[in-house]
Amino acid sequence: MSTALIIDDDERFRARLCRSFELRGWEAFGAADGAVARTLVVEVAPDLALVDLKLASESGIDVVRQLRDLDGAVFIIMLTGYGGLVTAVEAIKCGADQYLTKPVDGEQILSAFETLRDRARTNAASRDSPYPCPRRMGAH
Repeated sequence: MSTALIIDDDERFRARLCRSFELRGWEAFGAADGAVARTLVVEVAPDLALVDLKLASESGIDVVRQLRDLDGAVFIIMLTGYGGLVTAVEAIKCGADQYLTKPVDGEQILSAFETLRDRARTNAASRDSPYPCPRRMGAH
C-alpha cells in the first residue's frame, strides 16, 4: 500500500485530499504544520508528500527542504494557490519534485506522482545499464 502525507493548514482541504487518497487504496496522513510533518515523514516514510506553499506558521519551501533532508526518497509535490514561475523554480531548487497550482484534485496529484515514479524508474534503469551513455551510430 502506498502512503501519502498531506501538509496543508486548511483543515477541510487536507481532510478532503486524505479521503481522496484513502478511496484510491492509499494510506493517508495529514499535518497542519512542518513540526507534525517532520515527525510523520520519519515514522511512516511516505511515498508521496504534498506540501502547501503558504502554511500558517512557516513557509512550505522550508518544509520541503526539511523533508528532503529527512527522507531523500520521498516524492514531494508543492501545492499552491499562488502560482508563479519564480515560486515554482524556487520550490524545485529546494527539493520539490513537482509543482501544482490549486485548485487540484486527487486525480491530478496521482497523475503527477505516477509521472515522477515512472521517471525515477527510467533513470534508475539507465544508471544500471552497462552502457550508461547512449551509443551513437557510426562512433568508433
